[in-house]
Amino acid sequence: MKKDCYLFLDTSHYLVIGLWNHADQKWLSYEKSEETKGAGVLHARIFEILEQSKLKIEDLLGVVTIAGPGSYTGIRLAEGIAQVFDWHDIAHYSFYHFQVPHFLGIVQGAWLCNAYKGEIFSYEWKGEESQQHIFSLKDLPEYLKKSEYSKYTHYLDTFGYATLEKETSALIYQRAADLFSNILSN
Repeated sequence: MKKDCYLFLDTSHYLVIGLWNHADQKWLSYEKSEETKGAGVLHARIFEILEQSKLKIEDLLGVVTIAGPGSYTGIRLAEGIAQVFDWHDIAHYSFYHFQVPHFLGIVQGAWLCNAYKGEIFSYEWKGEESQQHIFSLKDLPEYLKKSEYSKYTHYLDTFGYATLEKETSALIYQRAADLFSNILSN
């Protein structure tokens, strides 16, 4: 029998696995591991989380994954797991980290992360308008000084020396009810 639960996977930066009960609007399980090579542990952790909650794969209504940006291998890992769930006719929902503030009604901001070899990816939005840029890591301090927007990233330690104000991973955990409602209805 299907339960009102969704498996959440974010392998774009660290390994984050959660089990969201949509009916009760709460996390049954949520864990972040500083593990950056999740391939060796992901299957076992999913099995353990489901077992602890007395669920089987077939009980899930869906799997929600982060589609990036982030580690190419990590994103492929979550996508591969989602394909396994698809074989069980379990719905798959995905979104980008930089979409989180917008989904939560935050009307303007900038989201940044490391890109390819010394580059930074930025996504800026104001209302429905948005733009994406790639620039050199050496230009990050200047960008941070001149940008008027609140700045977001995966985790506050993403850039080491350059601290940003907010992390979308925290928004995902803290405002999951709003986020899941938005994602599942769209």
